[in-house]
Amino acid sequence: MAWSTPAALAAKAATTTIPIVIVSGDPVGTGLVRSLARPGGNITGFVILAPDLSAKQVQLLVDVIPQIRRVGIVRNPSNPAVTSSLREAENAIHGLGLEFHTVDAQFPAEFENAFARLSAGGGEGGRGGP
Repeated sequence: MAWSTPAALAAKAATTTIPIVIVSGDPVGTGLVRSLARPGGNITGFVILAPDLSAKQVQLLVDVIPQIRRVGIVRNPSNPAVTSSLREAENAIHGLGLEFHTVDAQFPAEFENAFARLSAGGGEGGRGGP
């Protein structure tokens, strides 16, 4: 079982015969499977529809903080499934006329600095990504 896209990609690279059950954000976009209806190969599992929820998360943030003008997102650059979620969030943020800032953090020790960079840039609301 592989619980994230990086883990699923590593498992796929390791074997084509052992069944792999994944929990992933974008298995088609990252090349893990051919399609959701017919994944093919030795991979099956669950999809986290994070890209579809990104615009809703932005709207909820605006509902909670109506005066918000800037949004910051921390992303893990080693997780390829984050790309589509980030794109959807960025589209929603720009669609609402807000500023958008993103910083990278891959390891736990990097998160404090990432949030500090967002705060220094004037971020008023944000989210962390896998």
